[in-house]
Amino acid sequence: MGDPIEGYRTDLDQIQKFLSQGGLFSFSPEERQKLLGDSQKFLQKIDRLGESFLTVGFLGGTGVGKSSLMNALAGREIASTSHRRPHTEKVLIYRHETASLPAALKQTTAPWSEILHNADPVRQIILCDLPDFDSLVGEHRRHVLNFLEHLDLLIWVTSPEKYADGRFYDFLKDVPKARENFYFVLNKVDLFFGEEGTEKGYDQLDRVTRKFQEHLYDKGVTRPLLFSVSVTDAAASQSASPWNQFPAFRHQIFQQRDLKEILAIKAANLDVEIQQFLLVLEKEVLYLNAFRQALGEMVLELKNAKGEWLQASRKTLDLWVESDVKPAALSWLADPSCLVGPGYGLGLLMLDWQKRASGCSTPDAIQASFREDGSLAPLRRQLQRWEDHMANHLLRRGLPAGFIQELEARVRAVGGWEGWVGRLSDHIQMRFTALENRKCLGFRVRQYSIYFLVLTGFLISLGGRTAWRELLASPDWSRWVDLVAGMTETIFGPVGLAALGSFLLLQFFLAFRFYGHYKKSLQRRAQKFIDSLKSEVQRLREDELDRIVNGLMEFDQDLEGQITRVGALQKRQ
Repeated sequence: MGDPIEGYRTDLDQIQKFLSQGGLFSFSPEERQKLLGDSQKFLQKIDRLGESFLTVGFLGGTGVGKSSLMNALAGREIASTSHRRPHTEKVLIYRHETASLPAALKQTTAPWSEILHNADPVRQIILCDLPDFDSLVGEHRRHVLNFLEHLDLLIWVTSPEKYADGRFYDFLKDVPKARENFYFVLNKVDLFFGEEGTEKGYDQLDRVTRKFQEHLYDKGVTRPLLFSVSVTDAAASQSASPWNQFPAFRHQIFQQRDLKEILAIKAANLDVEIQQFLLVLEKEVLYLNAFRQALGEMVLELKNAKGEWLQASRKTLDLWVESDVKPAALSWLADPSCLVGPGYGLGLLMLDWQKRASGCSTPDAIQASFREDGSLAPLRRQLQRWEDHMANHLLRRGLPAGFIQELEARVRAVGGWEGWVGRLSDHIQMRFTALENRKCLGFRVRQYSIYFLVLTGFLISLGGRTAWRELLASPDWSRWVDLVAGMTETIFGPVGLAALGSFLLLQFFLAFRFYGHYKKSLQRRAQKFIDSLKSEVQRLREDELDRIVNGLMEFDQDLEGQITRVGALQKRQ
C-alpha cells in the first residue's frame, strides 16, 4: 500500500493544475484563488511532515570527543575512530537500519558516507559527524557549509583545551544557520575534577564556562545553550556526577526527537483535513455530469436544426454574393486592354466612373459587409441567438456561470463568428487571386480590322475615285503628291468635313458596340464566377456548423476524461 501522504500530495498537485488551467468550472475566480491558497497550505504542511527524523550534526576540532558523544547518546558504540580514517573530508551519516535518509541529505554536494546501526534510542535521530573544522579548506569547506543547511540541529563540540581556538569562532561566523538551532557542548570537563578536589573543580569549570560564553557573545551568539559534559564520567557510572550536564544534554536532544514524533502524529489530523478539502470534488463531479448531459442535448438539437440553419443561411449568402461580391468581381475582372482605339478610351472612362459611383471596386471592400450592420448581419444574429439559447439551457439546469463561459469560449474557438468570417474572407481573397483576365487576342484583331476598314473608306472618300484610279494605273511619286494634295484640299471643304464627321460618328458607334460586347462578356464571366462562389460559401457555412458540432463532441470527450481524473482523486480519499 502506498504512502497516503504522498497520495494526497499528488491529488493536491492535480487540483492545483485543474484550478490554474480552468479545469474546474463550478468555481468563481474568488473560489479558485481560495482553493489554490488552501491547497498550497496543505502542500506546505505535507512538506513539513515529510521529514519524520531529527537530523543532528556534530561539529568540532580534532580530538574533542564527537564520536564518544554520539556513542553516549546512542547507548552503545556506533561511531569508532576507524570510521574517521581515511575519510577526514567526508560527512559520516549514522542512520538506524529502519530509518530512511532524508531527500535533502541525498542531494547534498558534500562528500558523505552512510553507516547503519541498530541502536534503538536514536532510531529517529540521524547523526551526522562532520569533518573537523580545523582540517577543512577550499572546496571541502564550502561543501560542508552547504551541508549544514539541511540539519535540524547543530552541536558545536569543544574541550577545555580548544574552546579558545580562534578557528572555532571563525567557522561559527560562516555557518548559514539560525542561532537558536545551535547547541554548544564543552566536553571533557572531568579534567577539572581530579585530585585537586570538587570545590576547585567547580571554580575552574565556572571560569572556563564564562570565558567560553564571552567568546560566543562576541561572535553574535547572545544566549547560547551551553552544556558542560563528560562522556567518560557518564559511561563510568549509572548516574552522572553532579557537575556533569550530559543527562540534561541527552534529554534536550531526545525532547527534540519527541517533537518530531508529535509531528508524525499530526499527520493523522492532516489526513482528515485534506479529506474534507477534497469533498469539493463531489460537487464538481455532479456538475460535470449534468454539464455533459446538457452538452449532448445541445449537440443533438444542433444536428436536427442543421437543415433549417442552412436554408436560412442560403438566402442571406446568395443576396450577399450578388450585392457585395459581384460588383467587386466585375471591378476585379475589368480589363480595358481588351479594347483598342476609341473603345479603349471609353473603357477607361467607364471604369473610372464606376469606381467613383460605387466605392466598392476591389475585394478589400467586401470587408465592410462583415460589420454588425453589413449584409451578413442575419448570420451573426443567427449564431448569437443559438449562443443565447445554449446559455439559457445551462442556466435552467442550475449550472454555474463558469460552465457557460467555458462552453462559449469553446464554441467561439472552433466556430465563432470572427473565426468563420476570417475563413470566408480568406477563401474569397484566394478565389479573386486565382481569377485571371481573359486573353482577348481574337477580339482585339477583329477591332483592329474593322477600324482599319473604316479608316480606309474615309481616306478613299477624301481622295476621290479619279485620283485613286490614276494612282493605281501609274503609281509614281507625282501621283502620290497629287493624291495627298487633293485629300488636303477636300478635307477642308464641305465634302471633306462631312466625310470627317461621318468617320468620327462611325468611330464612336464602333467604340460603343465593342464596349457593349466587352461588357456582356465581362458580365458572363463574372456571373459564372458568382454562381460557383455561391455554392462554395454555402459549403463553407455547412462546414462551419460541422466544426461547431465536432468541437462540442470533442469537448464532451474532454469532459469525460476530466470526470475520470476527478473521480480518481475521489477514490483515493
